[in-house]
Amino acid sequence: MKVLDTPTEAEISTSDFEEGVQNIRQFGYTVHRNFLSSDLREALWDRLDEQARMERHHGLAELSEEGHAGNDAFIGAADEARPPAYQKVSFLPNKGRVFRDLMLHPVALTYCERMFEGQPFVLSSQTGMILRTGGARQVLHVDQQPVPFRTPFPILINVMSCLSDYEPDMGSTRIIPGSHNLSSPDFTKPYDTLVDSSGGELHAVRAEAGSAVIWESRTWHSQWFSQSQAQRRSIATVYCVHFYRPQDNYPALVHDEVYPKLTDDEKRMMGFDAYGSAYGRFEPRSRYDPRGNVNFHRRFTPEMHRGA
Repeated sequence: MKVLDTPTEAEISTSDFEEGVQNIRQFGYTVHRNFLSSDLREALWDRLDEQARMERHHGLAELSEEGHAGNDAFIGAADEARPPAYQKVSFLPNKGRVFRDLMLHPVALTYCERMFEGQPFVLSSQTGMILRTGGARQVLHVDQQPVPFRTPFPILINVMSCLSDYEPDMGSTRIIPGSHNLSSPDFTKPYDTLVDSSGGELHAVRAEAGSAVIWESRTWHSQWFSQSQAQRRSIATVYCVHFYRPQDNYPALVHDEVYPKLTDDEKRMMGFDAYGSAYGRFEPRSRYDPRGNVNFHRRFTPEMHRGA
């Protein structure tokens, strides 16, 4: 199938949900303007900035000179005078109420409801990204790359909340419009060869701070080279259909001090529901463990023997 021509900025950027859905269906992505209120964007910026700084200070930061999924990624400290080109802050629901509020953003959930065709969905991952000068180009890929067959609808939706402007010289995502109609790329092949094989052209995504770049998981895309002195800051909140394994296993990784603060809606979004009372079941890990499925709760039941 021939890939559609590159859309103009006016065609791909909207604040209207129905237009955004149409963009995703036609091009594989959209830019949703005014996704974040100014207060929410400021709160997200401040919390992400503080968390990133403290993780660098304590030697717990996920760093790279290449960028997202860089081959040189390491965990450690950083020289504040010259931090690496890229820092990732993972597992954000553990690191602040404001991130869990973003996870349940009603516009994001409405996009998921429509694009997943009514299938229940959960959080796959939520990650903060800080990209500075010198970030490298990422391999051209799709987010459902591990799936060895084409699916009739996307199984993940990536909602990239832009805390800063999102510009080409800041390493903003490059997308091939219409590529969600193709099979997944073989990212072991040269980048330019893959672009040519798609029949389309790369489109440099532009978005103002406060917008969200939303794409579906069959869309070919990659981070681009970062040459700007300005930092690109964003949060990728990725959702997946309930029968697909999330990237982050929240029932296992959510902190003990965070779990009591979760609402039932947050627990459901983080995978504490059991679908059809059959998929996603778990029981307490000890007689004192409060964790369980939101829709029903089992008592702790150990191995038992007669006479014990």
